[in-house]
Amino acid sequence: MSSATVIQSIAGTGARLPPLPTIRDLVRLYKLRAIKQLSQNFLMDERLTNKIVKAAGNITDHHVLEVGPGPGSITRSIIRKAPRHLVVVEKDRRFLPTLELLSEASAGFLRMDIVRGDILQFQTEQAFPDCPRQEWHDKRAPVHIIGNLPFAISTRLLINWLHEMSTRS
Repeated sequence: MSSATVIQSIAGTGARLPPLPTIRDLVRLYKLRAIKQLSQNFLMDERLTNKIVKAAGNITDHHVLEVGPGPGSITRSIIRKAPRHLVVVEKDRRFLPTLELLSEASAGFLRMDIVRGDILQFQTEQAFPDCPRQEWHDKRAPVHIIGNLPFAISTRLLINWLHEMSTRS
C-alpha cells in the first residue's frame, strides 16, 4: 500500500487509532468498484466526510447508526468523534473486510457492530437496546443516523423513519 492515514485523536480521550490504509488504498487493495444498480459512490474526500458527520451534531458518547458505510469513509469520521456505540448496516458483503479493519482498530475506544443486511429490512429500534426510550416532548435522544444514502432507497427509507418516529416504534 502506498500510503496510510492516522486517524486523529479520538474526541476527548487523547487516544489515537493505529495507522490505517487510506480509503483509496483499500478500494484498490480489495478491487472494489461502485455498483450503479445499488446507487453506490465512494467518498474519498476526508474534509467532506468530516462535514457530513459534523452536520449530525454532537455524537460524542452517543449512539450512531450509519447507513451503507461502503468502504468506511464516513465511518472513519464518525470514529474520530468517539460515539458510545456505532452500528453500521451494509448490504454489500464486499465491504465487510474494510469495515472489520475499522472495527478492530477502534475496539479499545468504542463499540462498533457491523450488520450485513438491507437497511430497509433492518429493525432500527433493535440497534441500541441499551439506549433508554425518550418521551416525545423530552430532550432529544442521544441517537443519530448518518449516511451517504443510496439514491434508489432514500425516499422510502426517510418515509419509514418518519413513520417510526410518528408512531414511536
